[in-house]
Amino acid sequence: MLLVWDLVAYKFQFWRMAGCVFFMGRLGFPFLINVYFLYNYSLRLETGVYDGKPADYCFLLIFNWLCLIILGFIIPLRMIGMPLVISVLYVWCQVNHDTVVQ
Repeated sequence: MLLVWDLVAYKFQFWRMAGCVFFMGRLGFPFLINVYFLYNYSLRLETGVYDGKPADYCFLLIFNWLCLIILGFIIPLRMIGMPLVISVLYVWCQVNHDTVVQ
C-alpha cells in the first residue's frame, strides 16, 4: 500500500501507484475525519462547479493523483491519500473563497 520507488521501478509493482491513494493510515478518528472531508467536499464540488461535468471532475482527480505520484517520487511521500483529500479541500476553498465555514 505504500509508494516505494524501488518496488515500483525494479520489481514492477505498479499497483502501488494506485493503492497508495486509498490508504490513509490506521482506522481511527483521523481516518474518519479524512473520509468525511473527502466525501463532503467532493459532493459539494460535484454538485456545484462540476455539476453536469463529471469528466472534468474526474480529470481533476486524476491530475491531482498524477501530481502527487510525481511528488511522491521526488520527496519521500509514501501515502498520498491524505494529500489528495487536502487537494480536493483546497480546490473547494479556492472556488468558494467567499463562503463562511463554521
